Amino acid sequence: MNKIDDLVLTNICKYFDTKTCKCKELVYLLYVSSYFREKISKLVTIQRHKVVLLADSKSKIRWCSNKICLTCNRVNDNEWEEIMNIKQRFSNVYNINSLKYLSYMNRDSSGIYIHRKTQQELESFIIKLIKVATNIVITRNYCCNGKGVEIDLA
Repeated sequence: MNKIDDLVLTNICKYFDTKTCKCKELVYLLYVSSYFREKISKLVTIQRHKVVLLADSKSKIRWCSNKICLTCNRVNDNEWEEIMNIKQRFSNVYNINSLKYLSYMNRDSSGIYIHRKTQQELESFIIKLIKVATNIVITRNYCCNGKGVEIDLA
C-alpha cells in the first residue's frame, strides 16, 4: 500500500500554501519518497522562491530575518542591489562618523538620500525597504520633486 490515488493526493496538497516560501511541510513531503516527489510535482505547481541568506556581518541595518525571500517581498534584483548599496552606504557613514579627527565632515548628519525615476516608484521602494529592514526611518526630507528622500537608522 505504497500508492495513493491522485485525487486523494491532490486534495491533501490543497491544504498546503504553495505560493509562499514558508511551506516547509510540502517540501518535507517531497523528501519522504521518490514516489511522492514524482506525483506531487506533476499534480501541484510549486512556486520556487528566491531567498537571500544574509551572513552575520557588522551591518548597521537590522533585518527582519537572516533569510529574506525576494519573491514574497516582491523585490526584484535591481531593488535588492539598491538595498545592498544602502547597507554599504550606512556602514560607510557610521565608520566615518566614528572617526573623531575628521572635523571637516558633518558628523551630525548620518542620513542618506535614495532616488527613483518617479514618486510612485520611490513610495513602492520605501514600502519594500521597510518590509525587509526594521530600523530604517524615512525622514520625509524629500528632494527632486518627490523623487528622492532621506533615510536614516533608528
